[in-house]
Amino acid sequence: MFGHGPLGWLATLDTAHSQRLSSWDRTGGNRDYVGIEPGQSGVLADLAGAGVVRHIWITASSEDRH
Repeated sequence: MFGHGPLGWLATLDTAHSQRLSSWDRTGGNRDYVGIEPGQSGVLADLAGAGVVRHIWITASSEDRH
């Protein structure tokens, strides 16, 4: 540990790296979603190695108002 106290680790070097994965409209429009039909499944991310999910955002849509 470089320093002392609860924040002493802040100055240490790490070999980890961050990645971000997001849906995006490949046509350049505003269709930024992945549609999954009822009863079907979809892959949200297919990444190699260990990792930590730090944020996930899911919006559900239905024509049924209830």
